[in-house]
Amino acid sequence: MSKAKRLIVNADDFGISSGVNKGILEAHKQGIVTSTSLMVNTPYADEAIRMKKSLAPRLGLGLHLTLSWGKPILPAKEVPSLVTSEGTFHNAFDIRPWRFKADHLRAEMKAQLQRFRDLTGEMPDHIDSHQFVANILPKAFSVLIDLSKKHGIPIRNPSPFLDIKTIKDLLEHMGDEKINILVLIFLKRYIKSNQAILKHHEKPGWPDRFEYHFYEHGSNLDNLTNILRELPEGTTELMCHPGYIEDLDEPYRYPREVELRLLTYQKILEIIRIQNIELISFAEL
Repeated sequence: MSKAKRLIVNADDFGISSGVNKGILEAHKQGIVTSTSLMVNTPYADEAIRMKKSLAPRLGLGLHLTLSWGKPILPAKEVPSLVTSEGTFHNAFDIRPWRFKADHLRAEMKAQLQRFRDLTGEMPDHIDSHQFVANILPKAFSVLIDLSKKHGIPIRNPSPFLDIKTIKDLLEHMGDEKINILVLIFLKRYIKSNQAILKHHEKPGWPDRFEYHFYEHGSNLDNLTNILRELPEGTTELMCHPGYIEDLDEPYRYPREVELRLLTYQKILEIIRIQNIELISFAEL
């Protein structure tokens, strides 16, 4: 007997701006988005939660751990290895992992989880990471796994981050440029460390597959159509970033409105129906 095709469509970056908040809720109410993950260190996080509670109570909600955008939840003086002289996180493309102290990462990541609980009154139904920082850097990945184990919270499927060919493809797809040899050397070391971290991990649940190709130049109708038509049996998480960009000060801007149109496009809704794809959230794993 064949397994069902189940799909979590998760919109990253909830809370990054008012326009993105609006777009994510629209993509849920009028389209195929079933889940979102909240950035708690932003001025728009409170608004995001208010809007969700009133407009989209059934939308799945996770924590989008953020270590490369904005300011930390904790005072900068308490986590100095994580921040610049201005008190903001280092840009993801300027991160020097060796300067991060493990206790600073642990304190900030725990603070972000507590901030989520303070905002929502509940635990997240999953945890993922902005720009994959906590999925790739071993010191952060160790904390992510600890939080997942302690609270029984699912995480994004780590498999793509544990294979050098896949992680190279993922990062080149996200950054739209080739990964150099030095970065590859570090990535191989990170993978080995993260594999050891996972060795004794009791899996609390994650999807069978993580689909990351609906991004940047991949955010087009043909690609999304192919992803859905070729969706394998089991549970897949499809990452997306819908939103309106008028108030967004962030490099990934213009594809967000393209994604929003596609995720609410009638043809896509019809493909979901024809392919007999069950749309779910992380809470249904």
